[in-house]
Amino acid sequence: MQSLRLEIPSALFTKSISSPRNRLSPPFLLTNSLHGNGFPRKFSSHRQSWRQAKRFVVKAGLVGENPEWTESDFVVVGLAHCFRELNGKLVDYFIIEPIASASVESMYNGAATSYKCIVGSTLGEVLKQDVELLPEELRGGVFAQNFDYRAKAASRTWKKTYAQENLLQLAPIGVVKKDFNFSLEEKRILGVVYEVKDEDNIKQDLSIDVYGRKKEESKEDQATMISSLYNV
Repeated sequence: MQSLRLEIPSALFTKSISSPRNRLSPPFLLTNSLHGNGFPRKFSSHRQSWRQAKRFVVKAGLVGENPEWTESDFVVVGLAHCFRELNGKLVDYFIIEPIASASVESMYNGAATSYKCIVGSTLGEVLKQDVELLPEELRGGVFAQNFDYRAKAASRTWKKTYAQENLLQLAPIGVVKKDFNFSLEEKRILGVVYEVKDEDNIKQDLSIDVYGRKKEESKEDQATMISSLYNV
């Protein structure tokens, strides 16, 4: 018999279950007995208040910087048409990226995308980062930065029940898909550092002005009034 102790923050729950009835026990502390397969069997206290807590089952190895994975884990990669700035001009730049399940679904629903094509694969194949192992349609790109970490993260999204039951057929392993709403209207420009300027700030109401704009504008109003008087 295993024992799992979960500390669950109050922000995860609605107000109706935020205060345990048993004041003797620490708030948001739950002791849970587990079956041998790791699933919850019985909650020892606060049954009614903690009904929603059953959804939060922590399983070791699924999260973190280096989560558990196998070479057979499913993942989707795509060829994205991006741009880089060179000598003041934008040049085409193609990268190979892992894609989460929700992104693939939105692409099939008609959302504009910079991906020219996608293909289903496995972590064992794509983590080798060898373009020769990919279909010919994707060989014109380079692997994205942090590809290893991002591929493992994207693969986890395909393990969800909804993705397993509804989305796997959208990108079969080894089959290239390219009938999407491809668009370059909003270009993906890589390596650009955006510098925030004063004019990017949201203009505050003058009643809470901290930049002294009210005085400047009043001076401008006076100058405009004087100028209009001279032109009468």
